[in-house]
Amino acid sequence: MAAKQNHEEPGGAPLTARDRRKEQRLVASICRHQAGLKESALALFELYAGRHHDAKAREIGTFVISAPPDPAERATVCLGLGLRMERARRYELAAWAYETGIAYEPTDPDVWYWLNNNLAFSLNQFGAHVAAEPYCRAALRADARRHNAYKNLGVALQGQGQYADAARAYITAVSRAPGDTRSMHHLGQLVEAHRNDIAASVPEAIAMVEQYAKSIEDHGGTTARPTPPGTDDGG
Repeated sequence: MAAKQNHEEPGGAPLTARDRRKEQRLVASICRHQAGLKESALALFELYAGRHHDAKAREIGTFVISAPPDPAERATVCLGLGLRMERARRYELAAWAYETGIAYEPTDPDVWYWLNNNLAFSLNQFGAHVAAEPYCRAALRADARRHNAYKNLGVALQGQGQYADAARAYITAVSRAPGDTRSMHHLGQLVEAHRNDIAASVPEAIAMVEQYAKSIEDHGGTTARPTPPGTDDGG
């Protein structure tokens, strides 16, 4: 007959049935308080972020991130914080959250993609185009099927004056997700600003923009722009 497992510490008094019931109540109470503490910390994080007290926001954010013991969970928390900051248009704090998440080196390919992609998006928002480019490429190495990183790569390259390569990145983004018209809008603005350069090196970009303009005219001047899953207005 198998020996009965003993979960008590050596030398410790065995827990009675009453002790076990008390233990369960106390553990449940701790779990409830932890959940409430997390929500309060998130609310405080957003309060500081909204008032541009970034140092305090990062301090509270670090507390929220460090709550789960597993690095993979921490990376996921960082992704969530970054998305909150994107929605608030606080891109510097979003970039901080995403960069913190990347440092945990999560192995989940989706989490890795979105951390890198959204960090690039956030960096582009405040003109850090050179810094954004390698994160776009890291996201593409993780998943070249999605369109978001191509779009953000186009923005990063355009910001560095690499107009032909930017046009090619936008074209790829459009081909990956025709329903999200942000890439086409970026391409249209690029062609309008640098038409001669684009016509000489990427003539298909001109044709694509003209075809898109005609489709808008044919549909009464409006197009829908669905938001990509998981990114709200960002990404």
